Amino acid sequence: MKIRNVKGGMLLLVIVLVAINFLASVYHTRIDLTAEKRFTLSRPTVRLLDTLKGKLSIEVFLKGNYPSGFKKLGNATTDLLDEFRE
Repeated sequence: MKIRNVKGGMLLLVIVLVAINFLASVYHTRIDLTAEKRFTLSRPTVRLLDTLKGKLSIEVFLKGNYPSGFKKLGNATTDLLDEFRE
């Protein structure tokens, strides 16, 4: 009887995990838990972007033979823009 309960619990756990995985693939969202809301666009920025027609193109001019501090800044900026794209 105890083995049947364990198997049932494992089956239920697998079903719940598959359901969560499916829902996460369908409804993509991110939660910004940083205190300063570093990865969240402000409402005025979202309104401004909504009024734009077409795609917005941003070029980051931090590529090339720069000191390591600038390379880190360029990578961080690119990562942040990728987050905003999502």
